[in-house]
Amino acid sequence: MHGISGIYEKNTEANLLRQSLWVDFNRHDGVWYDAQRDELVFAHEMKRTIYQWHENFVVKKRDTFFLKIYETQYYFNGLPIQSSEVDALDFSVGNEGNKQRIVVYKTNAATTYLNQ
Repeated sequence: MHGISGIYEKNTEANLLRQSLWVDFNRHDGVWYDAQRDELVFAHEMKRTIYQWHENFVVKKRDTFFLKIYETQYYFNGLPIQSSEVDALDFSVGNEGNKQRIVVYKTNAATTYLNQ
């Protein structure tokens, strides 16, 4: 039974991370990735939300998602980027035998292009 409950727990954790990222990607005007700090920063006029990426977990304010992160790629206008504004994120979570791919994206607002 421990195997089934462990898999269920990891799948639930992955779904919570996916939902949290989806809400933040579509709630905030700007999304930036800082490669030096390994942080994904969401911002609009009223608030800022930061995700800190670590090898075995992701931290968002008081929430910690205990998932092993693999193959993270950030995109802007369909092109892979290293450190700048982001409009899509593609990564895998889980362990070697049971990886889940997560893709999150947003439609860019006009301000995204005006501020460049």
